[in-house]
Amino acid sequence: MDEPLIVRRDIDLDLPAEDLWTLVAGGWEDWLVDAADVTVEPGGGGVVRDDDEDREVRIAEVVDGERISFEWWPAARPQDRSAVEMVVLPTPAGAVLRVTETFPPAVRVQARAAAIRWEVRAVAAWASAAVSTPA
Repeated sequence: MDEPLIVRRDIDLDLPAEDLWTLVAGGWEDWLVDAADVTVEPGGGGVVRDDDEDREVRIAEVVDGERISFEWWPAARPQDRSAVEMVVLPTPAGAVLRVTETFPPAVRVQARAAAIRWEVRAVAAWASAAVSTPA
């Protein structure tokens, strides 16, 4: 039996955990996707536009200030559903964004591409927070 593919990233950011949480909890258009119409609350959901593709989103859990978990999938390919958990961890120098995305075995190619996209999204999160936080 094939095992799911898990992509994990711990991204150190030199910005306060509160600022990172603001992006994770609701600033998705600033770093995660191109456009978002999502209600970020347990049982919420919506649609995002990511890499010229609409994706459905279903929010599973929100622990205020700490983590969000959700499932998302291309609107035209619900069988390509993946589960994402984003955790904000405070550090002495700022915060760590821990991202774990779990893919079913059938979508290994998308999982490999997702690993790279999370790195790009992390840089976008940092840049977005750095612009909105005065020096």
